Amino acid sequence: PYTVTLPGTTPSDGTVVATLGAGTVADAAGNTAPAAPVAAAAVTVDRTAPTVSAFTCTPAEGLTNTTSLACSVTFSETVTGFVAVSDMVIGGTATTFGAGATSGSGSGPYTVTVSRSAPAADGTLTLRVAASAAVDAAGNGSTISATRSYTIDTTAPSASWTATPGSLTNDANLVYTLVFDETVTGLTAADLTIGGTATGYSPTVTGSGTPYTLPPPGGGGGPVSLPPTRGSVAHPAPNRRPPR
Repeated sequence: PYTVTLPGTTPSDGTVVATLGAGTVADAAGNTAPAAPVAAAAVTVDRTAPTVSAFTCTPAEGLTNTTSLACSVTFSETVTGFVAVSDMVIGGTATTFGAGATSGSGSGPYTVTVSRSAPAADGTLTLRVAASAAVDAAGNGSTISATRSYTIDTTAPSASWTATPGSLTNDANLVYTLVFDETVTGLTAADLTIGGTATGYSPTVTGSGTPYTLPPPGGGGGPVSLPPTRGSVAHPAPNRRPPR
């Protein structure tokens, strides 16, 4: 037998057909062969690695208070072998996130849920599909995907009254200062109730972010209390907690 080797220098993808030309060999008696060209079976060359053409998660990247992300992975061609629990790289300081079971076939989309379990801690979270997470029919391993980045914040803001008019006053206008431990939104006068026996007090709210000032217009004598309603504010994640 003869061995024919085709060394590739800068080979491109496509088909290769090796053909023995007619009359190119002869036996000892001088008979030439073959009478017609003889072609070998075509070989398809595929050296192009599949790519992750789409990698998305819900909710979208950024600041969130979620503990579960629904992710979808699509490849540029039909692949096999993708198993998110081992092929998705999960990083960051948030703990403890892991990938669940993977569903999907072909080029995808493959779907997987990334969720948090104990011990749980807030922080950063990054997700990406590892290199060679899947292979195509020719055995080419897939390329690494883009990284999806999150900041996980499941801690609700807390609040405190840092300034009050005091337990006894003759001032008709009572000014309170309410401070949160982080930037919040959504606080309005409707989130406050006026308690006590004094009448004629109706709160207004000024401020933003962390400090708010609440000057109720003056009213009659007697004790006044300002208990905020539950879940009246949220920070950007958004986690809701009533001030105390």
